[in-house]
Amino acid sequence: MDFSTIKSKMEAKDGTGYRNVREIYADVSLRSNGWLLPKVAEEGRRQSQEEAEAELDMQLAQAANYANMAKDLSFELDEILVSSHCLHAAFERMKRSFFQLMNDELVIVLVSLMVSIPVMFLGLFISGI
Repeated sequence: MDFSTIKSKMEAKDGTGYRNVREIYADVSLRSNGWLLPKVAEEGRRQSQEEAEAELDMQLAQAANYANMAKDLSFELDEILVSSHCLHAAFERMKRSFFQLMNDELVIVLVSLMVSIPVMFLGLFISGI
């Protein structure tokens, strides 16, 4: 119902018009609600869409934050692995050096024994044991 129909019913003298103010109020309310309800519904949809977009933006920002954290952790793990590899390599070099030193000293001791044992036996033999 539009306002011109309401006006015509208010001005009607043949008994087809409004009988009381409540009937006028009901038609005006119907007209107002008929105009207002779609606007309210449209505003509700717009707000819902804005809220959904804001939620999506927040989720995207959180996902980007998680991606940056994962990248940082990946770099840190790479550094730890490289450090661990370097420490392992240094330990292996130290171990090889230690065993080489032990082998060198062992050779020196064995050579010393080889030289000194015959001399001892020769001394014993000469002394007449």
